Amino acid sequence: MFIINIKCTITPQPITPSAPLIGKITQPDFINPLGSVIVNGLPASGTWSLIKSPYGKTTIDMGTSSVISDLPEGIHNFSVKNSSDCESELSSDVVINKLTAIITQSNSILTSNAANGNQWYNQNSPVFGAIGQTYTVTEKGNYYTVVTIPLFATIPSNTISVFVTGEENIGMSNQINLYPVPVKNELVIEFKDNNEPVGFEIINSLGQVIQTGSVIEKTKLQTENFATGLYLIKFKVDNTVFIKKFLKE
Repeated sequence: MFIINIKCTITPQPITPSAPLIGKITQPDFINPLGSVIVNGLPASGTWSLIKSPYGKTTIDMGTSSVISDLPEGIHNFSVKNSSDCESELSSDVVINKLTAIITQSNSILTSNAANGNQWYNQNSPVFGAIGQTYTVTEKGNYYTVVTIPLFATIPSNTISVFVTGEENIGMSNQINLYPVPVKNELVIEFKDNNEPVGFEIINSLGQVIQTGSVIEKTKLQTENFATGLYLIKFKVDNTVFIKKFLKE
């Protein structure tokens, strides 16, 4: 009689990792024009490979979470392979929104949601020197901005139709005189036949308010420290806005 001893080694089935868990999603803005997401629930031991769908881009790392950046607009999903080369199911959707330029209006002032890179347009023509985050409208028209992000994209905004209220009241507008022309060291503001204080703002070519004040009949402003260029003065009387221009030499 023969006795044969047979030893068998049973290798356990490798564990398939769970689908990654989606954490905080950061949407694009004009500082970081691509999105990002925190992916959690990754294998706690060994090296893993995180696979992005679509495009199949793979990130290899360790640890239970990872920040995935540079995500363009669209829907993204992730699966993970553990050190045994077993791959999980796909994660839930990561939705990255399209970066959008939006302008809003407050009286005659338009404001872009982009702090930099603006070029304002009226109809289809660029407004010379209008590159700030805000723009003060001086004539009626259809206005929008185009935001340029270097090496990325140019993004046009929505369009707002603007009617400058002061155009309707030519008589009162003609009561306001600015001199001399051009201005050097002093600007005189004269408001004929006026007996109530009228507030005003001085706005430079970037749309920035650089000085405020009020006038009853006449006031003088020192302008020696103003940069050379075109300026606007916005007066508000009740609910009516008047815009005047002056040139600093």
